[in-house]
Parts: sequence; structure tokens; C-alpha cells
Amino acid sequence: MIAIPFLIAAIRLASRHWMPVLDMAMTELRVRDVGTSQTTLIGLPGRIGNFPDQGSHPGPISFYLLAPLYRLLGSSGWALLGATCVLAIGVCAGILTIARRLGGMRVEYGVLAMLLALVSGFGLGVLTQPWNPYMPLLFWCLAFVAGWAVLAGDSAMLVVVVGAASFCAQTHISYLTLSIGICAVTIAFVGWQALRAAEPSTRSTSRRHLLIAVGIGAILWSPVFLDQVLRTPGNLSMLKEHFASPAETVIGL
Repeated sequence: MIAIPFLIAAIRLASRHWMPVLDMAMTELRVRDVGTSQTTLIGLPGRIGNFPDQGSHPGPISFYLLAPLYRLLGSSGWALLGATCVLAIGVCAGILTIARRLGGMRVEYGVLAMLLALVSGFGLGVLTQPWNPYMPLLFWCLAFVAGWAVLAGDSAMLVVVVGAASFCAQTHISYLTLSIGICAVTIAFVGWQALRAAEPSTRSTSRRHLLIAVGIGAILWSPVFLDQVLRTPGNLSMLKEHFASPAETVIGL
């Protein structure tokens, strides 16, 4: 039910002569660079700082995930859209799998109804485009449902929380504080479980999942910190400068 709209959209998009421009063109260039000596370590340029010395969104995870599918589908403009459709289907499948782990078929059907409403509300014109404000929408749902599972006692889902939240935060800076928040809450919860669990096996399992999640987080953020080390100024420095001393007037809290 979730996949059919995306598959129909992909087929329909294949019949159009579409060429990426502006942000989409920059996205395709970054995706093409993945795996070469020019592999990017940061995200898409944003309204961060003053042109032409602008910073970028934090990280490149979206480019790394799109690249294999993009090449498999033919390395064209349509392949970029097709790869986005496949990612969306995969994320929805992950959300429904976690829902079933949470409470069986009833919870899964409830989450399916939520997803169908979200897909209808956002629209396929949004969810089939690899634009960085759009791509985190379903990934944030994945992080949210995985966080729910962690707080319900499924510590293995902490890895999914860290992965999905990292994708959102790296792809668009607006998700950074949200992602830090959900990761902090779920990591603290699993850490508390590891300390307070009565059974040694439960403590061991929670610790293992905590270490795996932290390790995955370190790997996913390593390109961002590598850029900071290799470039002057690094993108993290530009982000810090922009948000600590913004050139624009502050609208409010």
C-alpha cells in the first residue's frame, strides 16, 4: 500500500524529460562525486553566512545513501528521483517493521494509516524529490517511531534512532536540535536500563546496544569532523559562527 504510490510516481517521472537545476543540480553533482577523490564530506550549501562565503548543512549522509541507487538506475536525472523513491519505500518499510515489533499487527496497521495520511499530506511531489528540506521528512518519522520503541523497552532500536536522527540533522540543519534531543533521551534511557536492570542478561544487552549505537553515530559523523580538520575554515566553524553571531535580524525566540 505504501510502495505502490511511489512506484507509480517513479514510472510517471520516467516519462518526463526532467533535468535538475540549482539545488537539485548541486545534489546530483555531490551524488556523482561519492566514491571518487572528490567525495564530499559536508551537506548541501545553505543560507549560512554571507555569499559567496557560505557554509553548508552539516553532513553528506543523503548523498552516500543515494549514490548506489543512482548508479544502479542509470546515473541520470530520473535516476536521482528513482533513488529517492526507493529510499522512501525502504524508510516506510522500516517504520512498519518497528511498529510490528512494538505491538504486533494492530500497531502496525495504526502506523500504516498514519503513514498513508502523511504521504497523502506531504504529497508525492515532495517525497520523490531529493531536496534537502524534503528528504528528512520520512526519516524523522522513522527516528520518532524507533524512539518510541526504545522507551517501550526495545533497546536494539537505539541504533535506528541514532542513524535516522543523524540523517535528518546532517541533511538539514533545522533538525539538529531535534535530533540531539531524541538521541539524548533515548541514549539516557538505555544507559539507565543498563545500570538498573535486575537481570545480568538485560544489562549486558542494553550495554551492547548502547555501544553499537554510539559507534554507529561516530562513523556517521566522521566525515563532518574530518572536513573540520582538513579545511580552514571547516564547515562546523562556519555553522558555529553563523548561529552564534547571525548577520540577519533575530525574529524571536
